[in-house]
Amino acid sequence: MKKIILNYILFTTLLFLFSCSNDENAIDYPINVEYQIIGRGQIINTLPDNLVDANIVINDHNTWQEFHSLIQSNHFNDNLYYINNNVDFNDQTVLLIFSNYFPEIGNYYDINNISETTTNIIVTYNFYTEYSGYPTSGLTFLAIVIPKTTKEINFIQM
Repeated sequence: MKKIILNYILFTTLLFLFSCSNDENAIDYPINVEYQIIGRGQIINTLPDNLVDANIVINDHNTWQEFHSLIQSNHFNDNLYYINNNVDFNDQTVLLIFSNYFPEIGNYYDINNISETTTNIIVTYNFYTEYSGYPTSGLTFLAIVIPKTTKEINFIQM
């Protein structure tokens, strides 16, 4: 009987110690996610409806090549546009933000913050309207990369 009681005390003590341990490696959420802008500009030709006013997550090279070619062949002006094709999809995820059509070129997006919670990534951004002197209807885009993730990504325009 003594042995059973001693085993019970030992078991409950160990259980208490392990369940109450302070994990020094625990992450305090939300945390900021680093990002890099890899493209921005205006597209002047008509695009498929699914790209108008859309937020797109790309995790593979083939899909990125399709978007890259589409953007590259439909951009408005080399002075108002750039896009980087060097993306490592083993370590990076591409996020694309497309606007609705506007009657003039010169609008742009800017990222406010990208944060990570335990379940998702939250991207907050602003859209700025600026007339550049080019009276051509266009669609504004922004392309960024973040570290590779499988979490759901939520876009919030401020």
